[in-house]
Amino acid sequence: MAEGIYRDRLTGLRAQLRHRLEGLNARLDRFESLFFEALDPAVRHSLVSLRGRLDPHGLDRDAPEALDAFAADLDAAERLVDAELARLPEREQAWSTPADRPPEPRVVEAFAMAFDLIDPRERTTRAERLLGELRHLDPAASLSAGASGRLWLGQFRVDGVALGLGFGCQIAVQNNNPLDLVYATVAMPPATAPLTLRPQGWGAELGSWLGLVRDQPTGDGPFDATFVVDASAEVTRRLLGPTVRGCLLTLAREDVPSLRVGPGFAELRWVFEPHRRALAAMAEALVALHRVGPTRAFLRPEIDSRGP
Repeated sequence: MAEGIYRDRLTGLRAQLRHRLEGLNARLDRFESLFFEALDPAVRHSLVSLRGRLDPHGLDRDAPEALDAFAADLDAAERLVDAELARLPEREQAWSTPADRPPEPRVVEAFAMAFDLIDPRERTTRAERLLGELRHLDPAASLSAGASGRLWLGQFRVDGVALGLGFGCQIAVQNNNPLDLVYATVAMPPATAPLTLRPQGWGAELGSWLGLVRDQPTGDGPFDATFVVDASAEVTRRLLGPTVRGCLLTLAREDVPSLRVGPGFAELRWVFEPHRRALAAMAEALVALHRVGPTRAFLRPEIDSRGP
């Protein structure tokens, strides 16, 4: 008789723990991967460790101490998740807000030797010409030689948005003439999904045909004929609106630009002789991207973040 009561107690405890575990997993399934990326590393490690120990098969054990240990781990996981849910509005705000300053342009190291081939005086003359054009957009624009001496770095503001600039010269392979290489950046929210844009070409077309390269169409014929878009359909729709597409096509009249967008940054890169039309298009595209807002979410789209 005592053994039957003992088994009934374990059966009831197992059922209770199983129900709580299902509830915990259901709560965690509401979240996109961004929720877990945003956790403090120590919290994320603890949660992963606890979930690893909360194997449903552990509920089939007959030893009371094993079920007690399972219940303790479940208690700890529930407390941790409760605490992180309380912080969710704060995290959403932080990850949805771009930094005040633009990221520093990332010089492509493959061009480093080509930069070294340019006479420093020629590089300075070209940088000063670019700065003169920039000051038609922002009289307070700045541009000065970076620490490496290969790239000039600067900042300017358009419509209240801070933009970063990197400028260098490289030697054209075809004719050994100097080419102006421009990097322009703007801060994006940390919760920004990746997008890469590069010129169309036979290599991209072949890669797309073989399924090796993703080329997400925008529905804009001239734009799709000019660029390869590597991003999801939703991210493409959000980031490459009519304003951004139009500005990038304006830049493409000089040289087809490349664009990288990711957590915290957007960067345009292209080769051109600086003039106001191209610089204005560059600035308008980056300001429009900056104002898109986050393209990643903490909660799955079908879930109301304020629900139970």
